[in-house]
Amino acid sequence: MIKYETTVDMTREQWLARRYDSIGASEAASIVGLNPFQSRVDVWLQKVNQVNPTPDNLAMWLGRELEPVLKKRFEEETGKKVRNDYKIRIDPEHTFLTTNLDGMIVNEKVPVEYKTTASWGGEIPDFYFCQLQHQMMVTGADYLYYAVLVLGKYKQFIVEKYNRHDKFIADMRKTLVDFWQNNVVANVMPEPENEDGARKLYTTDTDDVVYADADMLGMVDKLEKVTENKINLEKEISVIKGDIMNIMRDKSAVLLEDGTRVVSWKKTKGRHGLDVARLRVEMPDIYNKFVKTKEGYRRFSLSPPVK
Repeated sequence: MIKYETTVDMTREQWLARRYDSIGASEAASIVGLNPFQSRVDVWLQKVNQVNPTPDNLAMWLGRELEPVLKKRFEEETGKKVRNDYKIRIDPEHTFLTTNLDGMIVNEKVPVEYKTTASWGGEIPDFYFCQLQHQMMVTGADYLYYAVLVLGKYKQFIVEKYNRHDKFIADMRKTLVDFWQNNVVANVMPEPENEDGARKLYTTDTDDVVYADADMLGMVDKLEKVTENKINLEKEISVIKGDIMNIMRDKSAVLLEDGTRVVSWKKTKGRHGLDVARLRVEMPDIYNKFVKTKEGYRRFSLSPPVK
């Protein structure tokens, strides 16, 4: 039987605080390594330090405010009735696995998930797919609906149905349980899977060194090759941009025949800034009163190859 807690009387702050006690659907992809915007280290730091991941921003606000619009459009296009779901749904076996649903289809009793995005490539991103599977894992649903409002230059409203993927859910569930029990509860930091995670975990250094073995040399060689490819790609991007700019010259946009804008090249508004160098020379007392020292950071760099 599915357990749940009502969120009807919860403030947003109380709801965010409740998330410290469990793994929600939007966090699952980060833990299994499928979210390019958030790592398992980020999730671990949020749980053990009980700090909200990111301050509320315009994109998050817009996503919440547009939910009634998406619900109305979904009902008009599909003929299905949606009931708002004011619950934190709890996994029957593991109470630290939870999910919040945007809505439930009345007659089918399956979830619907709303999203807003700037573009649609024809395929759901991996981290959203993981989120949907997490929702089905906790609710026991065999399928759900995914409704996307595309707000970019090509406006679209897309509705897709996704079935439960039992093998994916089993593997994900094992990883989530392991993370919660062996990292969060045990207060043991997970191994970082990328540069961002490593920087957040290892903030100090010593005079000790690591001697390169075959594995380390292989990783360094791979990094050098990928970095070189990145530099070449950036050069190619710069050349193509220059070609387009040379055709546009003083024109501010490139349009399709129907008026859709595909390129913009407009001057931004001027900004006010503080002339720090002049302030330091002409008013050193004021400069020294307000100057502050920023904490240093660990710079990572590749040494030039030995010739």
